[in-house]
Amino acid sequence: MSKMIGTSRVRNFFLILFCFFPAIFMPLSLPALDWGLTTDHTVSQEGVGASPDGIGYQGIIAPWLSALPVKGGDLYVSAAFTVSLENGAWTFIPELFRTSFSLTFDAWEIHLGRIPYADPLGFILSGLFDGVSCAIDSSAGTFSAGVWYTGLLYKKTANITVTDADFDSYYETLSYDKFADTYFASRRLAFALGWEHSGLAELVRLKVSLLGQADLNGRETRFHSQYLAVKAGLPLGDNFVLDAGGALGFAEVPEEFQVSLAAELGISWYLPGAMQDRLRFAGIFSSGKDGGVSAFVPVSTVSQGDILKAKLSGVSVLGLDYTARLHRTFSISAASSYFVLGDLGTYKGWPAGRDGHFLGNEFYTRLIWSPVSDLQLNLGGGLFVPAMGNADPTAGVRWKVELNATLAIF
Repeated sequence: MSKMIGTSRVRNFFLILFCFFPAIFMPLSLPALDWGLTTDHTVSQEGVGASPDGIGYQGIIAPWLSALPVKGGDLYVSAAFTVSLENGAWTFIPELFRTSFSLTFDAWEIHLGRIPYADPLGFILSGLFDGVSCAIDSSAGTFSAGVWYTGLLYKKTANITVTDADFDSYYETLSYDKFADTYFASRRLAFALGWEHSGLAELVRLKVSLLGQADLNGRETRFHSQYLAVKAGLPLGDNFVLDAGGALGFAEVPEEFQVSLAAELGISWYLPGAMQDRLRFAGIFSSGKDGGVSAFVPVSTVSQGDILKAKLSGVSVLGLDYTARLHRTFSISAASSYFVLGDLGTYKGWPAGRDGHFLGNEFYTRLIWSPVSDLQLNLGGGLFVPAMGNADPTAGVRWKVELNATLAIF
């Protein structure tokens, strides 16, 4: 049965490719045709203490085209061809990126295909998903709805690790001999209903969403979940912005009903002066298994930190970052993030000791140079210091340096 499901997913995946990509080869038949190509290359080196890992590389070539086939309609097609070097092994990955048809009429907007979505908090359900969404603008705000399927996405892009089985599948090496079993993301049907107001009482920007997912994997460890997410932004004078949000999560697992919580609070200070710089403090909280609630489990994993890359489940992060545009073509950012565990059983990543709740502190700096709008060079590096916590204070310092170059051709 699983083999039949896998074969069906492969067939459906390539059916989507064949439905959308003929547009690339019919430029004369589509009015207002535009096209381009983006290349993205990253070389990285990381390690623990004086022991470096192997050099990593990822190169992406992403062609795209856009056309206006009908009045009020927009067709956008994009793909990606990725070559990566990780742990001494090379991998080639073909992938369909954002590919959609959008139709706008009066106050309505409809999107069909592989389309982007992000929840109000940005860490529950976000990314590209296959499905349909619509939105309507009114004097009372913007109302939206969408339904999507995740099982045709590439697993490393979708980043869905809801259950332990999802996690194991995510890290299984891609094999073209077992393509259906090692390429696709966890099969889930996701939905969202949303409302957004850009200036409630001419002051507060408010976003509210009811979203969730149904597990279609057919495993005994099925996990269905729903979330109520709210986020508000409030300017404080001319130079400060306060934003706060929260999520109440519900999950249905075999013989159990779970309730979980997540929240974030941030304040940004836009410093006065000629330099465009900002200082921001942000705190993100997610419940663990203690305190009468369950661990907060997002649908798509948004990694916290540039080095630790922790899943926001039973983990809280206190962060301070500074960004400045020193020149028209040059900017810099520096961030400090401290990681705290909500309990000692939910988080399963490094540092492995977990004798205490404090994992440690990450420091990361990034330099960005963009001499022209089509070219950007990005140099980043930092440290994660377990000795600044009590989970495993004897663990070595993990470090990372990476260089990224992005070029867009139109």
